[in-house]
Amino acid sequence: MHLQEHQHIAVMRTDRVGDLILSTPVFAALRNAYPTARITAVVSRYSHEVLIGNPNVDHILIYDDRRSRARYKELRDQHFSTALALAPISACHRLAFASRAPRRIGYVYRSRPTALAAARLYLTDLLVCEVDQKDLEQTYRTVPHEVEQNLELLKYLGITPQETRLDLHISSRETADAAAILSSLGMTRESLILGVHLSTALVEQLPEGFFSSFLKALVKAFGAKVLVTYGPKEESWVHDIEDQVRSRFVQFVGYLPLKTWAALIGHCRLFISANTGAAHVAAAAGIPVVCVMEDKFFAYHSQRWHPWGVPYVLVRKQHVRNGRYGGVDSEQLKGGILEGVAAILEVDGT
Repeated sequence: MHLQEHQHIAVMRTDRVGDLILSTPVFAALRNAYPTARITAVVSRYSHEVLIGNPNVDHILIYDDRRSRARYKELRDQHFSTALALAPISACHRLAFASRAPRRIGYVYRSRPTALAAARLYLTDLLVCEVDQKDLEQTYRTVPHEVEQNLELLKYLGITPQETRLDLHISSRETADAAAILSSLGMTRESLILGVHLSTALVEQLPEGFFSSFLKALVKAFGAKVLVTYGPKEESWVHDIEDQVRSRFVQFVGYLPLKTWAALIGHCRLFISANTGAAHVAAAAGIPVVCVMEDKFFAYHSQRWHPWGVPYVLVRKQHVRNGRYGGVDSEQLKGGILEGVAAILEVDGT
């Protein structure tokens, strides 16, 4: 493709923080292929901070589905030459269609017939994925990682990406803010710091008291300082957990801006998280991850969504059944995480 055919490129990714982080190699590949093109990211307000300061993005357009008609007009007024829809959902494909770009590229799963039919109307170039998460319930098959799937769309533009590194640009101010927080918590760069993200996804279906006992086990097993991060939804749990732990080796910090949080994670030797955006933030910061994944669809998610570009260990949240009721095997989970931490620290030489 000639450069003049792609003077203004739109990249649509309006879902979650982790999804957008895993899409950052696409922006780098586009910039490398078309250094003078204008690249606009169409993203959600929730995730747009991921791209602030990214040198491969010229403009960030925040999409709000509550004002979809106004946003559709704004898209048309941009006069895009090419639109890439990176999420395999009709809402993202509609945005590409609304842009009226002559080239509209995206992908969809064959197992989702409604979305497939709509995609054929909305897009000019459509990649159809043969394997969906339900397809791996009975038979194991290989599926590409989300990063690889996104980059595969670039073949329609004649681009063969050379770089697949995640890009989360952290400013010097954010780095300094993280260092100040670390110092206020009594932690230093020389400390062995293990990061843990407290989230509903990590502790749901686990018995009360699991998280506090797990934190104590981390301190005991590795003689480490533990940095627990959390978001607004988890704040109500923190005071109870602090009372249960009562250790100067465990510190809690929440409500941080995304990039400051990433810079703080960057001080950890490794990071423990459920398979959420937190795991991908840590990977983008270059920190090894112990990632807890749900038992359901594990064969698919372990390939599609594992931490990218860093050492990682996956721990499966296995379930046990007691009579009519079932739950997560908490001892298996705790042991699996501790083994994962030990494996990464051993490779790291700690």
